[in-house]
Amino acid sequence: MPLASVKPLIFFCLILLLFSCRHDLKTERAFYYWKSNFSLDEYEKQSVLQLKVSKLYIKFFDVTWTDQQESAVPAARIEFDPKSIEWVKSRSLEIIPTVFITNETLVKLSISDTRRLASKILQLTRSILKENNVSAKSELQIDCDWTQTTKERYFKLLNDIKGDSLFGFQALSATIRLYQCKYKNKTGIPPVSRGLLMCYNMGNLRDPATVNSILETSEAEKYIGSLNEYPLPLDIALPLFEWKVIFRNGVYYGLSQEMRSDILNDPDAFIKKDNTYHCRLDTLLNGFNFRTGDLVRDERSEYNQIVETAKSVRGKLNTKNVTVSLYHLDSTTIAKYTQNELENIYNSIH
Repeated sequence: MPLASVKPLIFFCLILLLFSCRHDLKTERAFYYWKSNFSLDEYEKQSVLQLKVSKLYIKFFDVTWTDQQESAVPAARIEFDPKSIEWVKSRSLEIIPTVFITNETLVKLSISDTRRLASKILQLTRSILKENNVSAKSELQIDCDWTQTTKERYFKLLNDIKGDSLFGFQALSATIRLYQCKYKNKTGIPPVSRGLLMCYNMGNLRDPATVNSILETSEAEKYIGSLNEYPLPLDIALPLFEWKVIFRNGVYYGLSQEMRSDILNDPDAFIKKDNTYHCRLDTLLNGFNFRTGDLVRDERSEYNQIVETAKSVRGKLNTKNVTVSLYHLDSTTIAKYTQNELENIYNSIH
């Protein structure tokens, strides 16, 4: 065969190989559920069905530290609405119990107490499952923003959970932040079967100069250069939520997910610049007490940024079987996106 004919043939074969590899990618759709009362309205149910969601990561409880008892204790334990959980079971949706552990708990927890905490976590998880007649055997997920200084206790806790006689799940997974991927040599690799990469909360929330701490594609790309080297298979979580970040006297003052954007559109009370609002006078609006000079940053998960970030991350990911989770299943949150936009967000991982 002439050399001129060989080169196009090689190129054609490479293209076929690329498309066949992409075709092998299998994705599952999921939602996080992060409220303490599991009760689905009709809009949420229809969204689950129309989007062909097969998994729900449900936060069962938090683990926090109490100085009074000098111990880790459960908080915000979930309560299941019987009709809602029966609806989930009737649709054969897979439930993934998820437990959030504060980093403060790890800071103050003695390494000798990790085994006891592991047993308590599993006992409470099993109790919630049993009380609500829920079968969940495939996966238990632990959510924690651990650091370099707490990794030893956290990783021991994870090993203790896996080694406990009550474990009973096929897999233990953990949430992974983008910075934990980039600086894996410092923060370590958790001893779990899978990681779930949280593609949000990547900016400095407390810095007045930050534009959007929830999600910026340009910011995400700073962390994913070596993502393909991460030694765990990774699933992906993408944000849908929004919040308002408040600064007083140039210092971070608080965060609100309840504040509506429309109350900031009062020209007598605020001066708007991009996504920030400068308070012009002391004022009380819808229960929020603002002072002159306050700055409110309106942060949102913008559709285009979600899709672009998902595509950037997918291009660096080695994992072939990926669960794509949206945070989180709440009618007020998901109603801000069209059905087509939500479909495109899920499909952007293909």
